[in-house]
Amino acid sequence: MRWMAVPLLRRARHAGATARAAASAYSAFPGVASALPVASARVLPRFNVSGRRFFAAQSFQQLGIDARIIAGLAEMKITAPTGIQEKSIPTVLSRHDVLCTAQTGTGKTLAYLVPVVEQLLRMEAAKQKAHEARGKGGQAEIVVGRPRALILLPSRELAVQVSAVAKQLAHSAKFACCTVTSGERKSIQQKNTARRLDLVIGTPGRVAKCISKGDFFVSRIDTVVVDEADTLFDAKMGFRKELDAVLGPIQASAAKRNQPLQMILAAATIRPPLDQVLKKKFGELRTVSDDKIHRTPTTIREEFVRVMPESKHSALREALQLHKRRAAKTMVFCRNSASVRSTEHMLREHGFQDAVCLHGDMPPARRHDAVNAFIEDASVNILVCTDLAARGLDFAAVKHVIIFDFPKTAVDYVHRAGRTGRAGELGLVTSLVTKHDLTLATSIENSKRHSSTIKELRAEASTSPSEGADESTTADGSVQRSSRDTKGKKGPRGPPHKRGGYGYGTKKLQKHKLRTLR
Repeated sequence: MRWMAVPLLRRARHAGATARAAASAYSAFPGVASALPVASARVLPRFNVSGRRFFAAQSFQQLGIDARIIAGLAEMKITAPTGIQEKSIPTVLSRHDVLCTAQTGTGKTLAYLVPVVEQLLRMEAAKQKAHEARGKGGQAEIVVGRPRALILLPSRELAVQVSAVAKQLAHSAKFACCTVTSGERKSIQQKNTARRLDLVIGTPGRVAKCISKGDFFVSRIDTVVVDEADTLFDAKMGFRKELDAVLGPIQASAAKRNQPLQMILAAATIRPPLDQVLKKKFGELRTVSDDKIHRTPTTIREEFVRVMPESKHSALREALQLHKRRAAKTMVFCRNSASVRSTEHMLREHGFQDAVCLHGDMPPARRHDAVNAFIEDASVNILVCTDLAARGLDFAAVKHVIIFDFPKTAVDYVHRAGRTGRAGELGLVTSLVTKHDLTLATSIENSKRHSSTIKELRAEASTSPSEGADESTTADGSVQRSSRDTKGKKGPRGPPHKRGGYGYGTKKLQKHKLRTLR
């Protein structure tokens, strides 16, 4: 494939847009914009918190949400539902089994969390009303250690994040929430579960242990949420045994009580045959989806840098240098723990002291410290990580994602790229592409150019690892590696005018043959 150099920013497309306005629209990356003439900037639509094109026409109140929940959302500066939330909330409240799929960064967490909390409040109100109808005063009896709802997530970091959102809602909605994950002292978790419980949030492995040891009981659970369902139900990821240990007793208890169990599955990517497997396993699943599923957000600028393997480190440093003056939060994705450690060490050796790392071989306490430092510490602007941080985690301040080791699948690419451009904000994704990655990179580019979805990508579009093996986190928090090597065909060749009319590159990354999508 011939990779031609192009500008980092393209000419404004919108009619009547001046060059100065175009540069202003991309002001999130002034270090990049300053590398080119103002006339070459591109206008990107802003779908931020004030943009009505990103949010739904209906309000939370119109969707039947309790005023206490709305007050909690307002404290988080959320005043209107997104499109997927508008579709999901009524379906969940109607007690249907739901498969919720939507683009990254569109609010899937609240799409299931808000209606689940609403159901908890309604059940509590019905319980209190029945208590008063029996002629008894005061509050209804408090049941200890028996939650009404359960949320399962694949990683400790994601469970902590969802729990933080739930606890913010709990301040005004007044429900009891508990987090159950690995890395926490068992005595503390046992103390937290031995009280009133409405909602438990945790990872499958630790939740299964708590159920087997009687730390809490499943006799009242009537709603189960499985977030990142494509990961948890993937047989290769090792969660199947833990999921069965959790879902089995809950389903048996619901059947014994003759009480229907509501299943809510959420994911950004669901590919065949998994969608059919889930529908077969859980019966009549109602699919709730947006029209942008399996695509990267339109507010993300995607760039591909053609590099030789030995020049990846220098290309990474130059890509980071473009935003160093802005101190923009950046995530650097690597293939495995060894690559993360070596890359972080290299960056620190070259003066990037604001870098921290996150991978599956780190103890839970260190992982927690790394995530907190990246979110809260203004002096930490670079997170070098594996795919442990690619799914579900919401880092609102991330403006730049650099894919140092290109992924094997387009699905993994979408999840990595989805760490920026969230909630309609602008984002930039820079991918370092070696010759082993050309087939998949070309497929992703063509998909983006023709607005097609991942399902339409060619089946053979995969890459082979340039070094080491792929890494993912399994059910018990350990690291799973795969060294599968797949050969692909070379990408299409042709003159620039037949490949999209590519122009010249920037001065900073000219020697690395930067290529940018339209």
